[in-house]
Amino acid sequence: MLNMGARILGLDIGSTYIKWIVYKESIKSPVVCAWGHTFTPPGAVRCGEILRKEELREKLDEIIRSNKLDVTKASITLSCPEMVIKVKELPLLKNREIKEVTRFEIRMMGPSNAGEYITDYRILEKVYSKGVRLLRVMMASVPARIIQPYIQLIRDLDMKPAVLDVHSNSAARFLSRYRPACTKDCYLLADIGAETTTVAAVKGSVPLFSRVLAEGLRDMPGASGGSFDSTQLYRFIQSYQRSNSTLARSIIVIGGGSYAGEPGDIIASQPGLSRIFLDEDIVFNKNPGMEAAQIPLYANVLGLAFRGGR
Repeated sequence: MLNMGARILGLDIGSTYIKWIVYKESIKSPVVCAWGHTFTPPGAVRCGEILRKEELREKLDEIIRSNKLDVTKASITLSCPEMVIKVKELPLLKNREIKEVTRFEIRMMGPSNAGEYITDYRILEKVYSKGVRLLRVMMASVPARIIQPYIQLIRDLDMKPAVLDVHSNSAARFLSRYRPACTKDCYLLADIGAETTTVAAVKGSVPLFSRVLAEGLRDMPGASGGSFDSTQLYRFIQSYQRSNSTLARSIIVIGGGSYAGEPGDIIASQPGLSRIFLDEDIVFNKNPGMEAAQIPLYANVLGLAFRGGR
């Protein structure tokens, strides 16, 4: 049950930047009250894993105090190389049965010890296939050693955990509201960070699958020597277009890497693939809006405010 009007701190904690928003829960019209970003303490987070929890807690406490944020709950969106996402059509099942199927599917997809993974699912829609009514379900799994420190971090700040989400799911949900006409068909979403790049094939608000590539900007925009090794992203795009019947016609680039020039060169070299630029300002209800230039950096964390349902 949503506590309508409650203010929640939304967090996207990268190895270089902490992006945060304060939003109010509302199914019809989410309200973003404030936002900002600051540097992550050096070495505190790597590839989505918290390594120096106390330093990170102190930085988040500073954000809350210096911005006078009145929040009692926090949500987090994250990504890590071990994360697994899959979309599957299932018979009409009860929630308990869907959970059991999700655990089984995750075990079959590779983690050596599924008991050390935390799994969840989201019912996307009901579909018909050959006259049979089915559930289209998105399944996600993240190692417990990644998730649990985030939950404890929120509690150490005297807040309650609200939502834990993954980048591709959160960003896809936001982008489907922000640019619905451009995202209704299948597209590729590239989230380029300092250490990794998360690439997802998305249709509407649903990531059909997601993969984390071990390449990213060596330095974020604004720092000298920033560069991007495009090899894996280039190969991923080629592989996806060759092996999938539903071709992606466009790509959206978000994250700190969206401000670098190299990703645009990669995209321009792919036949039949155009880039969607996030070039429209957004207004949050009656609050001041966010300029278009800021949206790629905040796309992941903004998705926390646009949940709508489960």
